[in-house]
Amino acid sequence: MDISGKIMKDYELKVAPFYNSDPRLAQVQMSLDIADFLFNSNKRVMFVEAPVGTGKTLGVLVPSYLYAKLNKKRITYATATKNLQKQIFEDDIPSMRKMGIFKDNNVILAMGKDNYACISNVLRNKNKFSSRARYEEIKKAMLTSDTGLRSNLDQKIKQNITNDEWNLMKISSGQPFCSNEMCPGHSYRALFRSQRPPFLTITNHNQLIRSQLNEADSQKGIVSVLPGVVVVDEAHLFDENYLGTLQKRLSLNKLIQTSKNALKNDNQFDIRNEIEKITKYFSTIKNKDYGLNSRYELDDEIKEALSKIQTVLQQKEEVNTRNGRINFDTQYDETLEALHSILDEEKNISWLAVNDQEAFYYVPNAFYEKLTESIKYLARGNKVILLSGTLTSTDDQQKEIQNEWGIENFIYKRYKSPFNSQTQTYLYVPRMGFNKPRNKKQHAKNLVKNIVNPICEKVSGGMLILCNSLELEDYIKSYVNPKKLKRRVLVQGDESNDHLTEKFKEDVSSILIGSGSFKSGFSVRGEALQSVIISALPFPVQTDPFIELKVKEFAKKYQKDDFEVSLQLMLKDLEQSMGRLIRSLEDYGIIAIADSRLYSKKYGSRVIKWLKSKKYKIFNNLDDLPEFIKNVPQDIKNEKAATKLKYSRNRLIIPIIEKSQKSTLKENEKINETPYENIEEYKRKARAWRKKYNIDHPQLKMKLKGLNDAITFKELIKVLGDAAYRVHENPDDFLICILGDDYQKGNYKPDYDLVRNTAGEVKISYLK
Repeated sequence: MDISGKIMKDYELKVAPFYNSDPRLAQVQMSLDIADFLFNSNKRVMFVEAPVGTGKTLGVLVPSYLYAKLNKKRITYATATKNLQKQIFEDDIPSMRKMGIFKDNNVILAMGKDNYACISNVLRNKNKFSSRARYEEIKKAMLTSDTGLRSNLDQKIKQNITNDEWNLMKISSGQPFCSNEMCPGHSYRALFRSQRPPFLTITNHNQLIRSQLNEADSQKGIVSVLPGVVVVDEAHLFDENYLGTLQKRLSLNKLIQTSKNALKNDNQFDIRNEIEKITKYFSTIKNKDYGLNSRYELDDEIKEALSKIQTVLQQKEEVNTRNGRINFDTQYDETLEALHSILDEEKNISWLAVNDQEAFYYVPNAFYEKLTESIKYLARGNKVILLSGTLTSTDDQQKEIQNEWGIENFIYKRYKSPFNSQTQTYLYVPRMGFNKPRNKKQHAKNLVKNIVNPICEKVSGGMLILCNSLELEDYIKSYVNPKKLKRRVLVQGDESNDHLTEKFKEDVSSILIGSGSFKSGFSVRGEALQSVIISALPFPVQTDPFIELKVKEFAKKYQKDDFEVSLQLMLKDLEQSMGRLIRSLEDYGIIAIADSRLYSKKYGSRVIKWLKSKKYKIFNNLDDLPEFIKNVPQDIKNEKAATKLKYSRNRLIIPIIEKSQKSTLKENEKINETPYENIEEYKRKARAWRKKYNIDHPQLKMKLKGLNDAITFKELIKVLGDAAYRVHENPDDFLICILGDDYQKGNYKPDYDLVRNTAGEVKISYLK
């Protein structure tokens, strides 16, 4: 089969007529490049930087579908936002089916637990609904739902489910599998890893990461991490989501209860003052009006209090041991281990937060090395494609990706935007009046008076206001007057993002005030979105411990100072926010950046230069806006007629892909090194050794996790070394025992999550 010919024909004969337009040159080229990577390349990882309007989802799914079907593979597609997950499942895949280019019906939308409802929860809480009639309506919807998804249930009832009602219905964290066979939520989630795996799983970053970490530790994942093709969309948010999954925590409640239980009726040890200090500190943060989503650095007083608690608990344990009383309380051990990790600044970075639960959190300082390990793990059995419109912000894209992702052997492709920023966008940056964005109240007042209100008078379409804090969001909400503007005002947090997006699209003159998830994965075309207001330059929060780690890590790799890295990160975030406005060749409108520091700070000229490099024309007032709005539709028509990016096969770089590569990934590529001829002999020796070891040490039980999958000598070293490390034996001695002269001492290094804080110097006891 001529793969390249098939892809081009699909775009020309199926995609183009469906959208009643010519194929997008960048989108077709992207599909051809990805097909070349999937079918021809020996490399396992591909980074694709495609700006808004390229059509990334279709661009990656067209070749991935062909590759998976022809090679009997499957696809796991992970996004950062719910908006994009649902867009792919509810819009893109159905459209591809109508086009006739996606014919597999085994597609699963694998979202987080709390996006699905449980019938047992509904039945258990029947008296808590507003009325018996409402309960019966929701129960009937549940019994006829295939998925238990909130959006699916909303379609079956007259009035959408409220947040309070959803809290009565949703599957909660830690909730066991429902025994009711009629439960749509649990039944649907069981399909994620069923005996007949989904051909396409549309999941989120967190579930993909958690599944990978579980599989690496020989535990069951939530979704498949070895389907053959893994797509990571919105990859610019992957590190933040990796942090959310990798981080470990010690809740304040657990710390207090464990301490109380351990020291009950014992006057010798007293830590009441330390507990009180910590509790008061959490209360102070929680009572602040804003910042509930922030990470807070541990100050010296809190570290001292935690250290005192740790010392006292250890002393208590020593006293119990001397008196012959052994503590079998796992919470006690977990608390001591967590305290050790939180206070170990050489190995970990720690913080506290009060958003979901009052708790201390920590991750390894080598966080980005761990992230790289996970990408490499996925690449061992898959072709991995990472997509984003904002992967880079420097001129040396290859080096930037290598620095930030830690991957050396990869393919990178970048595509031009099909849009004309100068023609379709009026970029407004006021020279004065917005120099102090930290004064949230005054900044919001100026923003509404001098930007929001005037633009509402000149532009009839919908407006998105992107805020950098909850405090600013509330101030803007208080200053916007819906009656005076004759517009509906929607605010993030008042309803679910799904409902807000639906209402925003329906009411084409509405104003949506939001942040976070509306910066990425939020796609609204046409008149419903004609104004994007960016409240200030989105510099990363320097007091955030994770941001501090990120900036210092990148500064070291780039050999730049911290501010240079912060500026680099800010530009990526800014480009994401600006990308919300233009979603099609017909879209147009205004972007306003409410930050006059572009003209008063040294870095401002560099930001302006960067904006101009993106082909934006910058206006310092709104005087020309009415004329722009009047003329832009005709300008767009003229631009389309004369565009240099008009589709033609002659403009494409067409790879030669004659037929499907039938060989498996393990046969097709060298994974770090060639398969080792004596590996099966060593595996048998290792199993025999383990059997004898476990007889002599029944309390330890060595496990050779991943031994069956090891096909190279390097992989075998890792499996055997990890097995020894888990039972506190010396990995080098064990490896020499099994592999003899073929192993060189020091070649094994444990992963960061294997390092035991309490492990001392150990030797192979069985050898003795």
